[in-house]
Amino acid sequence: MMAESTKRDTEPDILWDVHAVSRYLGVSDSWVYRKCRAEQLPHFFIGALLRFSPEQIRAFAENRPPKGAKILSIKKGTMPGRKGTP
Repeated sequence: MMAESTKRDTEPDILWDVHAVSRYLGVSDSWVYRKCRAEQLPHFFIGALLRFSPEQIRAFAENRPPKGAKILSIKKGTMPGRKGTP
């Protein structure tokens, strides 16, 4: 029979909740919520539940683009949808 720790190490990552992300990043839960509202942290919803891909959070922490994430580049002074900007 496979040891429990070995079994866990071979299973795919489970999704993280806000508290797991805040522990991993070393920030508060409210920081995680703020970054999600600002679309600065990769996340998704399952119904009303906010969830995170561990792979995408690790990529975020390493300051590299997460797999499947959209990276937007907005030049200073050009906010889409605002009057007087391109």
